[in-house]
Amino acid sequence: RALRGGQTPGSPDWGAEPEEQWGKLHAVMGALELQGRIRTLPGAYQDFYQNISDHLLEGAELAVKPEEAGMAIRMIELAYQSHREGRMIEVGS
Repeated sequence: RALRGGQTPGSPDWGAEPEEQWGKLHAVMGALELQGRIRTLPGAYQDFYQNISDHLLEGAELAVKPEEAGMAIRMIELAYQSHREGRMIEVGS
């Protein structure tokens, strides 16, 4: 959408999402309960793919390790499960 709107990587607000798409947080730890909104970090997909290219062609260290990507996918799956089942799901370490 941003590209179609004339923005390019490096433009002000590149990768920023509107507030209505920010995350919602509801966390409970014992007697402490926290609710709020979390601003989405601006995306930079081009940096991700450049890093993969640099890794494959030049041996650069991966910025996102496979196990980190796997954990992100697992968290998304747990979020969907939580929504489907209408309950909190504890995330183990």
